[in-house]
Amino acid sequence: MNENEKKSPVEETTTPAAAPRECAAPEATAETEVCAETESPAEGIAETADAIQSEAEASVCAETDSPAEAISETTDDIEQKADLRRYHFMTKEQLMQSLRDIIASGELEAHKDVAAIKQSYYILTEKENHEAFDRFVEEGNNPEDYSSPVDPTEPELKDLLARFRELRTAHLEAQEQKRLENLERRRAILAELRSLADDIDDINRHYPRFQQLQQDFKDAGEVPPGQENETWKEYQTVTEQFYDRLKMNKDLRDLDFKKNLETKRRLVEEAKALGESKDVIDAFRRLQSLHEQWRETGPVAKEFRESLWEEFRAASSTVNRRHMEFFERRKAEEKLNEERKTAFCEEVEAIDIDALKSFREWDEKSVRVQEIQKEWKGTGPAPRKVNNAIYQRFRAACDRFFNAKSAFFKSVTARNDENMARKTALCEQAEAIAASGDENRHSVDEIIKLQKEWKTVGSVSRRQSNAIWERFQKACNEVFDRRRKETSALRSEQNANLRAKTEVTEKIRAISTDLERGEAIAQLRVLQDEWLAIGHVPFSKKEDAYKAYREACDAIFDSYNVRENRRQMSRFEGQVRQMRADGGDRMFRERERLLRAYDQKRNELKTYENNMGFFNVKSQAGSTMIKELERKITRIKEEMKLLEEKIALLDKPE
Repeated sequence: MNENEKKSPVEETTTPAAAPRECAAPEATAETEVCAETESPAEGIAETADAIQSEAEASVCAETDSPAEAISETTDDIEQKADLRRYHFMTKEQLMQSLRDIIASGELEAHKDVAAIKQSYYILTEKENHEAFDRFVEEGNNPEDYSSPVDPTEPELKDLLARFRELRTAHLEAQEQKRLENLERRRAILAELRSLADDIDDINRHYPRFQQLQQDFKDAGEVPPGQENETWKEYQTVTEQFYDRLKMNKDLRDLDFKKNLETKRRLVEEAKALGESKDVIDAFRRLQSLHEQWRETGPVAKEFRESLWEEFRAASSTVNRRHMEFFERRKAEEKLNEERKTAFCEEVEAIDIDALKSFREWDEKSVRVQEIQKEWKGTGPAPRKVNNAIYQRFRAACDRFFNAKSAFFKSVTARNDENMARKTALCEQAEAIAASGDENRHSVDEIIKLQKEWKTVGSVSRRQSNAIWERFQKACNEVFDRRRKETSALRSEQNANLRAKTEVTEKIRAISTDLERGEAIAQLRVLQDEWLAIGHVPFSKKEDAYKAYREACDAIFDSYNVRENRRQMSRFEGQVRQMRADGGDRMFRERERLLRAYDQKRNELKTYENNMGFFNVKSQAGSTMIKELERKITRIKEEMKLLEEKIALLDKPE
């Protein structure tokens, strides 16, 4: 009988009626012989048959149903999971040693331990392969080039497993043969029990032999599972027949009932204690043993049978209920683990690989994927029916990501090589210009053109970036240094021009505003011509010099414009008083003229403001024109303000 054919003890719940074990059969004395002769066998049987028959029937009826409740998982599954937990935290060497110890000790029934050792060993091997693969990828290698290392301990493991299988196969075959022999032995015992039960006249004399046969039947050992219940039922039937026909001394029967009562009460107390055990798996296993003992124990007095059985069944129900609740909680945990692992799969699958365009983006996502992998390892198993499928899904998502990353790095490497070739060509051109020794402006322009082209070339690998840039910069600096020496004399001349323009600016600031406008403007024009006649100044000082010059000029114009506006406004106030004194519509016509002049200035202002957008401020000519337009815009705004004041004066009531 193989291990899968074994049945839980819970399935075999019929309690065989056992004959008393401690009472000796009555001796054949003269008195007994006289009694036997004075009382016919039929009359002796009649006195006890009714009571014994009713008790035997009650015993069979009360103990036919098993107290064990149905569970969703078999005992084999429970043991396998428990063994797996025990070996889960061992190293490979510890697992190998455990397997050697099992074989050396000849524990051929420890096949579940061997299966757990094998599973734990290959889980460790798979974990080591994953870690080696992760290190291989993190080192920048191609995941497709990875090959799993050969474990030196695996051949020994396979040899040990093969040796255990051979030993166990022989053991199981011997067990099966032994069960067949036990079956034949049981059948022979049953045949003899039937013959003793059928011999009604000598049934008292057969009592010791009947007890011995009962013990022999119980000690006969295991039989094929298909015959277990059948032989026990036949045994019960024969036993009940024997007790029905036995003219048994009441004291002897009561003594046997008392012993059975003590035994069953002890079994009840042990079953209740199992209901408080912390290890629900072990409690469930031990409960099965208690049920075996209960079944093998003989009947008790009729008044105790039902209550004692109900008490034992209630205690068994508690153990079974805790056992079921334990697995229900574990199933709930596995369901949560499934949901969490599904979320991990979805997160990795949701990564938009096409959107990752840079090393930084790939590195950020790689860090997150590695974090998810660590969280995956820290999450418990999912339900067995989906555990492997969800792992394969997660593995496929991770492989997809890292394969895409590897492909991206390859493409970037190829692009970097191409960019390196272009930058090397630019370096060679710059070095050729530097080696020519030309000091003209054309060489500088060529170098600037090469620099602009350099900026359009993409990046190269980090380890080559600094070296190629320093090579290019060195060639460019040689050309610029020669050009700088050539223009040093030009800078001296420009500095002298800067000092001359600064002196002219100071002279403009010194023009007195007390002079008449025409005289002051004439002096300013002379100084402006002198300022414009001076040559170039250093480029870095050009804007500052021009700004100081314009501010000095604007200060002169602004001073005279303010005074002119005040004079115009004073004269206009006199004209307004005269127009009011004369009456008529002169004020209305003057107001209309001012409004037309205001609209004209506003249109002119808009034109100048639009024209400013057409000039290139980077060129010198464009900068000069913009500043001239800005001055015109400022002047127009002042004229518009003066017109607004005049219109307001006309609208002011007397």
